[in-house]
Amino acid sequence: EYLWILLLLCSSYTVNSQNTYDVTEYGAVGDQKTDDSRAFLEAWAAACAANTAKVAIVAPHGKTFLVKTAKFTGPCTASRLHFRVNGNVVAPSSPWSNVSDYWLSFYHVHGLKVEGNGQIDGKGAIWWNRCPIQLGFVACTNMLVKGIHLTNSPRSHFELKFCSNVNITGVHISAPESSPNTDGIDISSSTYIYITDTQISVEFNVGDDCIAVESGSSHIYITRVTCGPGHGISIGSLGVNGDQNATAEEIHVKDSIINSATNGLRIKTWKGAGGYARHISYTNVTLDSTYNPIIIDQQYCPRKKCPNNSKTNANTVKISDVSFTDIKGTIKGNIGVMLNCSTVVGCTGLVLKGINLTSADAAGDITLSMCSNAHGEVYHTQPPVTCLVP
Repeated sequence: EYLWILLLLCSSYTVNSQNTYDVTEYGAVGDQKTDDSRAFLEAWAAACAANTAKVAIVAPHGKTFLVKTAKFTGPCTASRLHFRVNGNVVAPSSPWSNVSDYWLSFYHVHGLKVEGNGQIDGKGAIWWNRCPIQLGFVACTNMLVKGIHLTNSPRSHFELKFCSNVNITGVHISAPESSPNTDGIDISSSTYIYITDTQISVEFNVGDDCIAVESGSSHIYITRVTCGPGHGISIGSLGVNGDQNATAEEIHVKDSIINSATNGLRIKTWKGAGGYARHISYTNVTLDSTYNPIIIDQQYCPRKKCPNNSKTNANTVKISDVSFTDIKGTIKGNIGVMLNCSTVVGCTGLVLKGINLTSADAAGDITLSMCSNAHGEVYHTQPPVTCLVP
């Protein structure tokens, strides 16, 4: 009898010490029909307010939870919050009112861990004209996102804004072939972001960047990422709407693969903008069947009407200290390297070393390079980059 009581006490202590908040205990049904939004928010509120160091919010395995717009806000009392997405989470199959910028979002949370093998499905097609972002993190610090699956986003799948010290690993992102402007991961105004062992497929024709590093970001480390189809790994676009303080620095991409993409490694800036993009490196990247594998475009403008007068040319984003090392693979078309730099200040400190890009076509078309106002050094490149000047 005493042993039974002791075991019961130990069992109770274990449950309490875990501080687990299961969304089903707050009314979530998980039948893909019932609106479980309130249960998710109530479980979050209880966990966030818990006076303990560690808490866990759980969406259990074997269920599919229907959730409308949900904003999980901090700061929280607990120093570590573990959000386990073990089941699936889906958006409604029809639009609802009061759409925010995000479908699911976390604001001002420190020590957050989002993990699980469940799928997060944004039911993107119904939203492509209204475009909420699938999963957003705003002003979050010391965060880990691990192993989650994102699919069918209304717009960008994953956005970091004003975040710092974030690890993203083992994440899978996919979008259907007809999806428009569905970036994989967007990073803006954020620092010390580490993306590793992640797979992103956002489709060739109308998807968008696998990863886009936007203004205000620094110390971004992208390692062992598989991208494609899509528009590659981009810095920018920088300087949209004439921004005079567009910045990006210490961006490092290595040991990654880009397949069947419209662009490979791209830096894109608008005319008439100001600021800088500097201290950028691409190392040991394989590009297969990719258009524009290496591209700097300082005339970027996807709009029908683009700035093209003397005023817009007065300023530019200064690009400097960019290296491409051990970049190999096959290309579609015949332009392997395109460095279209500003006529105002040009690009400086460019280094191309160990480049080997050959045609993916059976005919073996000759691959070429094109440069404009690009300054730097070249070592062992195919195609030859003779247009780069000291």
